[in-house]
Amino acid sequence: MQPEIVYSPCAAVPLAPEPDTTESERASILDAVELWRDVGVTALTMSEEESDPSVPLRFRDAAAVFRGIYEPSSGLVSINRKLDGSARTITIAHELGHALGLPHVPSSERASVMNPGNLTVTPTAEDVEALQQRWACPL
Repeated sequence: MQPEIVYSPCAAVPLAPEPDTTESERASILDAVELWRDVGVTALTMSEEESDPSVPLRFRDAAAVFRGIYEPSSGLVSINRKLDGSARTITIAHELGHALGLPHVPSSERASVMNPGNLTVTPTAEDVEALQQRWACPL
């Protein structure tokens, strides 16, 4: 079994979109970063250079049922290129939550950006608390 790659928000976490990422996709990445910053998570940054470690982001055409996925064995975030607007932004924020080590949170438990299938809930104070518990560092 391969070890899982997760990125610690205790230090800078550069995001590295693939070269074919469009301007609107890049804007959605920045919007997702801003959603996390709005609740106090400032570690996520956009980087045009590959650095180690950085979170690679890929946009690909996929069936409508697929929105995004975080691949913990490679550290890669993949997003459906057919998404747009707030659905794309929240999907990116959700997958970045996985990259930071957050699991899914059932919607019956609480509203969270980490709710499965979520397209409306942005990162919450409880999501930040979950990160702080996992990483034991101020965010």
